[in-house]
Order: sequence, then structure tokens, then C-alpha cells
Amino acid sequence: MKKFKTFIDKAFKWPDIRQKIIELHQMPEDFAVPHNSPEFNYFKVIIQVINKKDGCNEI
Repeated sequence: MKKFKTFIDKAFKWPDIRQKIIELHQMPEDFAVPHNSPEFNYFKVIIQVINKKDGCNEI
């Protein structure tokens, strides 16, 4: 999940944009994925709020 959040942070490095992560979700703990194959743990959902830094408009 840390790598996924890093991708999001890099995508929103614009000087006039502010983003806040509201919720993060991934595969449930009881979902069987091979531990030696992290590419199977692919399902991730993010809910975020994105604003201009002046605070006047949501995007």
C-alpha cells in the first residue's frame, strides 16, 4: 500500500493542487493470494478530495 500511496503523492505534486486521502481499501485479509507473488494483490481503491490551494473550487 505504501508504494501505491507514493504513486498518488507524485501525481498530485502540482503547485496549485491540494489532495487529501479520505479512504484507502485493498484486498481483504482473508482473500487468498500467494504471499510470494505480490502482483496478485492488485485491487486498491482510493477515495480522495482534490482542491485548488486557494480553496475556492473542488475539482
